[in-house]
Amino acid sequence: MALTESALSQHGLSKVVYSGPHPQREMLTAQNRFEVLTFLLLCYNATLTYMPSVSLQSLCQICSRISVCGYPRQHVRKYKGVSSRIPVSSGFMVQMLTGIYFAFYNGEWDLAQKALDDIIYRAQLELYPEPLLVANAIKASLPHGPMKSSKEGTRCIQVEITPTSSRISRNAVTSMSIRGHRWKRHGKK
Repeated sequence: MALTESALSQHGLSKVVYSGPHPQREMLTAQNRFEVLTFLLLCYNATLTYMPSVSLQSLCQICSRISVCGYPRQHVRKYKGVSSRIPVSSGFMVQMLTGIYFAFYNGEWDLAQKALDDIIYRAQLELYPEPLLVANAIKASLPHGPMKSSKEGTRCIQVEITPTSSRISRNAVTSMSIRGHRWKRHGKK
């Protein structure tokens, strides 16, 4: 059975994620592996709000393991099993960071912090600019300590938005500045 929108709807998936247009893939090959995996991780990230906490924990752990596998940090983390490097693409790492960012604000601070550090480590070794940029932006935007919200709380990224000042149209500003300019010129006489 093909992985189509109608096939997914039969399995109870009520939300369909659109991205792209992407070419249809008949099989998974070494050439298209990361394109497919990146899209699958994008779909997973789009449904993170519906996933249980154990899913976020697994995401953080697998991102950490993928990032350090085959590098000296693997021995520091005491990960057993696969010791060869797992190749990753820049886009795949950005999708990993998207999920990790969600985990920070939804009760998995410690695991997400470890995964973020490991992804930064790998991005530095691979010299990937996009994951480094995203990871450093995430790191800079985080508060200094874990979030105080409970693990069973709301499943979202909390953002404070300050109201902006009322905007004046460009024409109004121009008209006011012209009038002000005339007033100053007439005031000098």
